[in-house]
Amino acid sequence: MKTSFTLRDFPISTSDTFDQKQALLVIRDVSEIPEPFQNPFLEAALKASKLSDGKFLTVEGQYQGMEKLGILRIDPNKPLSHQVAEATRSFEGSMGIYVGNSLDCNAAIFGFALGAYRFSNYLTKEKEPLSYELVQSPHLVSHELLTRIQSIYLARDLVNMPSNEKNPQKLTLLVRNLPWKSTVVRAMDADELREKGFGMLLAVSSGSAVPASVLVFERNIAPMASPDSGAVDKQSPGSSSQDPLPKPFPDYGIIGKGVTFDAGGLQIKPDKAMADMKMDMAGAAATIAAFWYLDQCDVAKSVVGAVGLVENLLGGSAFKPLDIVRAHNGLTVEIHHTDAEGRLVLGDLASYVSQTYLPSKWLVSIATLTGACMHALGYDYAGLMSEDDALARDIQAAADRTCESVWRLPLDERMTEGTHAKIADRKNLTSEMMAGASMGAAFVSQFVCEPVKYAHLDIAGPAYRTKPRGIFPSEATGFGTEILLEYVLL
Repeated sequence: MKTSFTLRDFPISTSDTFDQKQALLVIRDVSEIPEPFQNPFLEAALKASKLSDGKFLTVEGQYQGMEKLGILRIDPNKPLSHQVAEATRSFEGSMGIYVGNSLDCNAAIFGFALGAYRFSNYLTKEKEPLSYELVQSPHLVSHELLTRIQSIYLARDLVNMPSNEKNPQKLTLLVRNLPWKSTVVRAMDADELREKGFGMLLAVSSGSAVPASVLVFERNIAPMASPDSGAVDKQSPGSSSQDPLPKPFPDYGIIGKGVTFDAGGLQIKPDKAMADMKMDMAGAAATIAAFWYLDQCDVAKSVVGAVGLVENLLGGSAFKPLDIVRAHNGLTVEIHHTDAEGRLVLGDLASYVSQTYLPSKWLVSIATLTGACMHALGYDYAGLMSEDDALARDIQAAADRTCESVWRLPLDERMTEGTHAKIADRKNLTSEMMAGASMGAAFVSQFVCEPVKYAHLDIAGPAYRTKPRGIFPSEATGFGTEILLEYVLL
């Protein structure tokens, strides 16, 4: 079966008239309803419905030549994007949107696009091409907004893909074949990872017949800083002589967990807990999506990223409880649970990126790391952990400017000491400490080279939902992409 993946745009255009069979009117007050719909029939419907703040009214049945008309009166005390997305989700197919002049058109279009998202790549029934229209608006939809939407679509599509279509080798090829403009994308195969000492990551991969891979993303980094002698040392096709000179070391680093399927290893997950484990690479998907935006919008920031792509399966060579493996930074690690694998992947990535590139401002890891975080914070919040208070405050502030929410959890020296083992330097699970989300971050922090500042985002809850809410659909949400972009773009 051919991989059913296409990089998707959001097909929206502007129009002076309502040409679609469906439309959504987004207003702050009924006085903003456009002239074609100002008539006694609609006035009576609005009066009968008592359309108050935050309420949504639908009128169906060939009204003004339309099959369905929706009117959303915005509640000013709630995020506009969330409200528009929820209203949009009640429609199927092509449609138009009208945004009242008193409202933020970009926020409305953002919610409109994310609410219109559907994942139907594997449905064999032929689908009609979708189109959307922004009607009677003085605003144009910017390239930056459309690229941000496309980036979130990319993250969602990668997570929603079935695992047999995105194993480490297939996903590596898929990402490298995207039409990157000026980002250097390198892949390290299992042999190179072994040579460089990625012992923890390779241990996770050992139970799979598909070799591991690590993708490295470099933006505006001088070639001399790259450890790969094969890195492209020439002007990128998307750059110009006016671009800022690359820096010898990046300001920012992002690492993402990319377990393309997690069966738990030899300490296998229960069947229900395994059912959605194609999503265990959501941290990698958010990282890839963030770099896609930076690349397509020619953002002149110096950033490095890495994602570790593995399967955690049960083959005859799978790693075992109480095995001892050697990490990239030389520490020995005793395996106390094979299903605490994400921190092993992130630990080697953290060591590699922090030692090789020394990000001057911060290194952030993002992962669906622990069920404990989901139990603590549910589906709406990511866990934020850092020993650096200023870094944690900045990430919190960045999240507050998006529709994504984070909640800080503790991370301190006592927790990092709790990762010490008796017959090895570290252990990957510390059940007696409880605080599972924080202990996962505490383990990864042990592999960050000083003086690099480090923070961790555990997106186990909000990355993949059972029910939609606001801009977030059921299943893959693309969560984390917005926070990473907002923080890098500060």
